[in-house]
Amino acid sequence: VQTGKDVLLEIMDPDAVKNYNLFVWRVKKTDNDPEPKFLVTFSPVDGPDVPENYTEIVFPQANFSVILKNLQKANSGLYDAQLSTSKQEILVAYNITVLVIATTMSVDPVSSSPDSCNVTVSCTTDDYTISSTWTCTNQTCSNQGHNSEITPLGASLHIYLSDDSVTIICNHSNQVDWITASAHISPLCPTSPGKAEALEESTQELTLLLLDLATFQSTLAALLFCFFQKATCNTFILFENFQQLLKSDSNTKTHTFSSK
Repeated sequence: VQTGKDVLLEIMDPDAVKNYNLFVWRVKKTDNDPEPKFLVTFSPVDGPDVPENYTEIVFPQANFSVILKNLQKANSGLYDAQLSTSKQEILVAYNITVLVIATTMSVDPVSSSPDSCNVTVSCTTDDYTISSTWTCTNQTCSNQGHNSEITPLGASLHIYLSDDSVTIICNHSNQVDWITASAHISPLCPTSPGKAEALEESTQELTLLLLDLATFQSTLAALLFCFFQKATCNTFILFENFQQLLKSDSNTKTHTFSSK
């Protein structure tokens, strides 16, 4: 029975209930319960008697049938109808399982190399979990890793990779319903923050070094032009700039290569 639904407990042959002393609907929810609990009691002189903790019960007809309303998982159990005359006998029994249909997914990518990673996906219901692992690159995942299992309550869990090779799908089905959950893995193999910062730092240092080299070359060319062409130049200023660039260039080179 699906969660929130109603169920009818009925006597197939109402004529069997004659000359009785007591008629009881009982429930035993777990094997650990020592004895079944009374759900509804009928006597020849009184109407049905329902304990206070069983409020969502309806009596559709005067034939000892009952309707259990809005069933929840805690209402699962073995229900039976006991007739007491000169002896006691069980007229009918119902083994009711209230099934919850709910599925959640979690995705956990673990990088194994700069170009690939292992992606573990877990699919969880109210009572069971299955997991599968796929090997992925930045563009796609391998199709090895699908998994199917039957839960202790008889439900089916199936986790697999869709045709686009980047979407993981989990199907959960039982006797009353089915549901699908999906997770789109993007980016497949994210770059770690440490690698991203190191790459950015290296790029900045390389840019500064190239700028210093370009300025150094232009200053040297100006000095040579003044020397060979005997042009009117402020050679003192050019020479000072040239010395400063030599010092700056030396410091930049030392910083760049010592840290890598």
